[in-house]
Amino acid sequence: MSFESRIKSLIDKAEVPENLSPELLVAFLEEKQRLETESANEPTADKSLSERSEDALSGAVSESDEIPLRAGKGARKRRRRGKRAFYITCTAVACAAFAVGIYAFFFFENDKNPTELGGLISAAVGYEQIYSGMQSVYSEGSVKLSGEGYSAEGSDIALEHDGVLYTLSVSGGALYAVSADSNEVLFSEALEDGAEPVGMYLCGDELAVISQKSGDNPEAMADFFSVGGSIRHISSFSQSGELKGVTSDGAKIFLVSNYDVSSMPLVSADSYDEYLPYTESDGDRSFLSPSDIYLPYMMTTPFYTVCSTLSVDGEASTSAVAGSTGETLLLGSNAYIAVSGRTDSAVLVDMQTTAPTAIYTSEGRISSILPNGENISVNFSGKKGEKYAVLGKNLTALAESTGTFSAAEGYGVGFTATRFVSARIGDMGTLEIVVRDDKGIEKYIADMPGLSSPAVEDSAYILADKDENVIAIPVVSEDNWLYRNGVMVYVYDEYTGIFPRGELSYFSDEKDGEFRRCILYDGNIYAISDYRIISARLSDLKVNAQTELK
Repeated sequence: MSFESRIKSLIDKAEVPENLSPELLVAFLEEKQRLETESANEPTADKSLSERSEDALSGAVSESDEIPLRAGKGARKRRRRGKRAFYITCTAVACAAFAVGIYAFFFFENDKNPTELGGLISAAVGYEQIYSGMQSVYSEGSVKLSGEGYSAEGSDIALEHDGVLYTLSVSGGALYAVSADSNEVLFSEALEDGAEPVGMYLCGDELAVISQKSGDNPEAMADFFSVGGSIRHISSFSQSGELKGVTSDGAKIFLVSNYDVSSMPLVSADSYDEYLPYTESDGDRSFLSPSDIYLPYMMTTPFYTVCSTLSVDGEASTSAVAGSTGETLLLGSNAYIAVSGRTDSAVLVDMQTTAPTAIYTSEGRISSILPNGENISVNFSGKKGEKYAVLGKNLTALAESTGTFSAAEGYGVGFTATRFVSARIGDMGTLEIVVRDDKGIEKYIADMPGLSSPAVEDSAYILADKDENVIAIPVVSEDNWLYRNGVMVYVYDEYTGIFPRGELSYFSDEKDGEFRRCILYDGNIYAISDYRIISARLSDLKVNAQTELK
């Protein structure tokens, strides 16, 4: 264990008596210094320095605690033992304070009063400081991140733009562009090897394709394509770490990942690839500068949350906050991340500038950060059990309560302002489509016996179009060792319920050949899978064409 880690461990275990005030400690040290000076000037003093120090301590004891001067030998011994214990305590606390000073000097390079975010988090002043901090919390075994999965708010794996269908083949790792009129493939491009497609965003006439790489060196990635005329690839961007969240304001992409360096060798501060987060633009890798890496006070976990703002013209702004526990919430252009330092904190990062702008320190370990109407809620484990705090968007504390906060439960795909559509397996084991109101009360149910659907696990598979009053849901069944991949199309009536219109389907031997999305365009419905697109008239579901995606 490194020197600073050992000091930190000992300090954390130290217990300071409640009746020991800073004023009392200062008074003792001043009196001790005065006695040492007098001792140097009066070498023949009757009492030893330690005895005179003990007498000096008696002046710091309140009158109610003093022992009468005529007390017996036992009382005098108890008084002397008490004063000696107090002297030892003061000395121990002074040493602890000195140790804290050494650690603070070492970790913050003598920056005693970091001005950023109340001194709880500040930009690094050099790579050595970052390396020392990561080394102090280094682990030979990879530490499991909390906060599983990622959020990709507002993205989709299929969309229509100017009469062209853009779809991502999840299993094939490729982007396809298909004409909605001719059903011809206009463009296709495979993503980087090992990249798993996540979703797409339209930013004007540019398309941003988000993907991620897993494995020993995970990366969050964005590829930009021009779709205003001829379709072409513009640029590529990636950043270190497992994808935690992505969103867009229509002009820029906000990308957040969590980078784990707990199992890196950490051999040298000069080996940047061992402990520094990085970005890569069109193949050129660069490590973040110290001023773009923010360190919490006494960090305790070897992670970074890496935040990037990307524009289609290739500009990127990136920063990283060290000590993340993996809990991340993206709301608009704000990223809320949990940081584990001397105490756990929620840090607000303005994604427009990728810089921390506010901080909230909890009383315990943060377990989750969740949206709460116009505010957010932070769940944490306090000394007396589970608690949560309601915070404003700028992390101003509004309320605190015992228990655990749960985000409002969703009821599926929003069909109208008061209706939501979802799929489930009913009590009899049958696939069901359920329409609920905004209070979760079931209004209509349609049974689909003998079928299964990926929409049970992910409501994004469901198409619910209020303008056409159409609901479409992908379904799968097995028939003679083949997979029957279909889309059940229903007409919805606000007052009378759900009625089947028909089905689009095809047989294949691919287990992952289910339809993933449906799109309505110009009186037609397009059922899209990883391997083909079926186009049909919406009025009677007569098939127009089938397009193979290869």
